[in-house]
Parts: sequence; C-alpha cells; structure tokens
Amino acid sequence: RRDALARLLAWLAGRRPTALLVDDLHEGPDEIAAGLRHLLVRARRVPLVVVAALRPDEISPALEKFAVEMEAQQLLARLELAPLALPDLEQLAGALCDPALGRELAPWLLGLCRGNPLFAAEILRHLGEEEILVQAAGGAWELRGVLPELPVSRLLGSLMAERFGRLAAGARELLGALAVHGGDVPARALAGAAGLEAERLAAPLAALARGHWVAIGPRGQAVAPLRFAH
Repeated sequence: RRDALARLLAWLAGRRPTALLVDDLHEGPDEIAAGLRHLLVRARRVPLVVVAALRPDEISPALEKFAVEMEAQQLLARLELAPLALPDLEQLAGALCDPALGRELAPWLLGLCRGNPLFAAEILRHLGEEEILVQAAGGAWELRGVLPELPVSRLLGSLMAERFGRLAAGARELLGALAVHGGDVPARALAGAAGLEAERLAAPLAALARGHWVAIGPRGQAVAPLRFAH
C-alpha cells in the first residue's frame, strides 16, 4: 500500500503540482514516518509538497529521527509557528464580532490564553454561549457581564464541563465513547458502546457538529469517520 500511494501521488504531481496535507502528525503511529520517507524519496523529482502539522513537544523519537534524516537530504524544512500576537487576536476576535470590539477583547484574551489559538477560540465561543458577548437587534455587538479572570486551565476546564453538561444524553454518551476510542471511528461502530441505536444517531451527531465537538465538513455535518475537532 505504501508503494501504491507513492506511485499515485507521483503520478498526480506529474500531471499538475500537488500538495498532501497531514494534520496532527504527532498523533499518528511511527509507521507514518516510514511511509513519508518512502514518499519523499520516491517523488523527489516531481512537484509534490507534503505539509505536516504537529506539536513539537509531543513528537515521537521515530518522527524526530525521520525529520533529521529528511533535513540532511534537503527534503524537509521546518516552520515554527509562534503563539498568536495581539494583532492576531484582534483579528480573530474581530472576525467573530466587529473590529472595534475585537480590539477591546484582544488584550484580555492574550493574558488569558497566552496566544494559544485553540484556547482563544474556545474562550470566545464560551463568551457567546454565556451571552457575555451578544449581538443586539440592530446588528451591533456588545459585551454584557464581566469577563472572567480565571487561569486558562481552570477556565477551560470549567467552560468545557458546562458545554458538555448542556448536551443531550445521547450526544454525551456518544462523545464519551469517542473519547475512550480515541477518534477516527465510524459513528455506527460507536453506537453500541454509547448505548444508542444506530438508527438514532442523527440527532446526537448534529448536536456534536453544532458545538464543534467533532470535526465537521463543508456543510457543517460531522465528518466520517468521527473524530474530535481538536
């Protein structure tokens, strides 16, 4: 299968420049490193780029060894992404409400999330769900209530627990089964572990997709196989 995939991607790249995106590489098995090594060496003469995203503090020894070998052959370049800066958070918050309110929220958000984009997005979502950040009838956005000042670990734990508690029982059971499995599993396969009938998965899946608990497709539906959004 490894050789077949390499031939397919080399063929595609021979027809037009091709990109292969691999997200959360640090969560994959060590065999992925061998597969990527085979692909990069075999397809080095065609316009193919492999973009892999990972958390450097969670990388396995096998992946680190692979990266060093590919760098030595000039087949790999590392790009370290810094935490979000104040202007980035202004833009992120402004995209969810309006630029003026984004500029007001950004310093508070930076002090809380320390530039972590996942934390920032979850905190902003929490403000909306708690109606601290609301859109008035006229369309203008405004802050109502007091911005929390908890340490980010406590705040995230609290808001995730609150969001989980608002889910219907079926959605909670399905999410719990997904957490035990670890992701990338067909929803029907989780139904038994969650105590649900396969024919009644539509409502729980829709709830998890609406809350961005699971990865979603272009139409807002839960992707298959089911996996966590982050």
